[in-house]
Parts: sequence; structure tokens; C-alpha cells
Amino acid sequence: MSFTCTSCSTVGSGKFCESCGTPAPVDIPVKKFCANCGTSVSEGQRFCQGCGNPTSTNTAPTAQAAYTQQIPPPPPPIPQQVPPYYQSQPSNQFGFTPHNPQSSNSSPMSIGAIVCGVIALLFFPIVLGPLAIILGAVGWSRGEKLGPVAVAVGVIGMIVGMIIGAMVWSSY
Repeated sequence: MSFTCTSCSTVGSGKFCESCGTPAPVDIPVKKFCANCGTSVSEGQRFCQGCGNPTSTNTAPTAQAAYTQQIPPPPPPIPQQVPPYYQSQPSNQFGFTPHNPQSSNSSPMSIGAIVCGVIALLFFPIVLGPLAIILGAVGWSRGEKLGPVAVAVGVIGMIVGMIIGAMVWSSY
């Protein structure tokens, strides 16, 4: 049996097109139905036995036309387990994950403030002291346990650093 491929218009024979691999159309018997009542009408019958309407143009589409109009449904999605490290975290309308102070015990802002406060004792207390105070205050507002300690270290580092700097400067 030969057929014309609906995808590439190549004439071929067999179950698939030799050029593109499209399946050959399947011969489907043509059946007539009444357009008025839907009753099946035999070949050669000119009037419907159910309602009496003429049946001259009530032919179902040909096998070739039916083949070209069929679109297979997409395959169902395959359910997959998502690893816990890929699962989404709750976020607000802007896509940011809200900060939860109870979720971790780390104190990055407070630790940075303590380091700046200690360094402010010897170097640049006028710059590193206020920086330590600001970092400590931010850490404290985020609920970090070391936040109050960091603010205190920043204030002490700034004041004592200025006193040490004044003493060293006056000795020259």
C-alpha cells in the first residue's frame, strides 16, 4: 500500500515514511451519519431511516483527513521526588526568603563588629569604632545573641583606641 506522507509529502509504502519516519495513515472505514439526528446511514442510502432527511453530504471525514487532523495528547508528567536541598523555601512577594532569627545560631554581623572593635583599639579607632557599633546594632536588630556584646566592644574599642592614640600622639 502506498501513501503520501503528511509531514514531508514523500510517497512511500510500509508502516512508516522512509524520509522522516512519520507513521503511515491507517485505513479507517468511512461511515455516514445523519446530520439531523445522528443515526447511522448505510452506504447507498439516500434518506435517513430515523428522521427522513437526505443523506447526500453527511459523510464522515476520510481516513487521510482524519489522520492529518489527529494530534496526540502530551504524555502525562512523571512525578519525581525533589531532594530536600532543592525544595523551595517560603518567600515574600519579591522572592526573598524572610529572615528568621531563631533559625540559626550564627552571628556574622556581631562577630564582624567584635573584630572591628578589637582592631579599633590600635588602628583607626575613629573609623573602625563606629563601624563596629553599626555592625553590632544590625546584628542585635536581627536577633543575634552576640549583638549587645558587639555594640559594647565597638564603643569600648573606639573610646580606648582614641585615648591610646592621643597618648601615643602626645609622646612625639
